[in-house]
Amino acid sequence: MPFIGIEKKIIEYWEELNIPSTTHLQIIKKRLYELRLYCPVDFQRLPRELSKMKKAHEFRQFWLYTAFPTLHDILPEDNLLNLLMLHVFLRLLSDSEKVRRPEVIEFTKKLARAFLVSVIECYGHEHVNYNVHAACP
Repeated sequence: MPFIGIEKKIIEYWEELNIPSTTHLQIIKKRLYELRLYCPVDFQRLPRELSKMKKAHEFRQFWLYTAFPTLHDILPEDNLLNLLMLHVFLRLLSDSEKVRRPEVIEFTKKLARAFLVSVIECYGHEHVNYNVHAACP
C-alpha cells in the first residue's frame, strides 16, 4: 500500500483526539471481530482491533473493506468524510486498470488535494506531515 504512513497517522490522530472514545473502541473491536465471520479466505488475516494492527495488509484490509462499516456511526461527520475520501483515493490507486485512465488520474489528484484540506480541518495543520503531503500531487 503506497500510503501506509497516512493510514497509521490517522489512527494516531483519532487516539490523540479521543475519537473514538473508550466506549466506541469497544464497539469497534466487537464489530471487527464480528466481521471475521464474513471475511473471505483471500484476506491474509482476519480483522482485529485497531491497536493490534501492525502489518501493511491489515491496514489495507481495514481502509479498503472494513473501516466504513465499522466506523460509519461512530466518527464525527467531518472525520467520516475524511475517511471516505481516503477510502476512495486508496481504492482508485489500488485498481491497476482504472489508475491508467487520464480522467481517473485527474480525479485522484483533486481528491488527494481535498483530502489534504480535510486532514487540516479535522486534525489541525500541525498533523500534516510528510506522509500526507507526499500523497498529494
